[in-house]
Amino acid sequence: MLQVHNWDYYDNIINVGAIQVKEIMKFPSPIRFLQEMEHDLLVNVYDKLCSQNGGSQWTSVLNCQIITRESIRYFGGKYPDGIKVISDCMPHLVDIYLQSCLLTSVLNEKKTDDKFNKLLI
Repeated sequence: MLQVHNWDYYDNIINVGAIQVKEIMKFPSPIRFLQEMEHDLLVNVYDKLCSQNGGSQWTSVLNCQIITRESIRYFGGKYPDGIKVISDCMPHLVDIYLQSCLLTSVLNEKKTDDKFNKLLI
């Protein structure tokens, strides 16, 4: 049965950690801090997951949920217990679903391109 959440579902905010202001103040501007943070996440989280995944294609090993969880852990936060992510499911079923979604998207894009090309002729 489909679980429906009430509007107050989003009131369940869980603190996963915080970056100390003194760490941000080490940089000349907050933007420089964010650029460094982005670089750290790309090198230490995303690239590591891509290596484990054998590439950068979305799978049960590499997806937005896993990147979020590993990013929180990388910065010393605690990922909340009880929150399931896609890798907690059966990986083969998830991978098949992701592959079929990607294939459908590619086919739909090709159909759109074909229709556009016919209009040009």
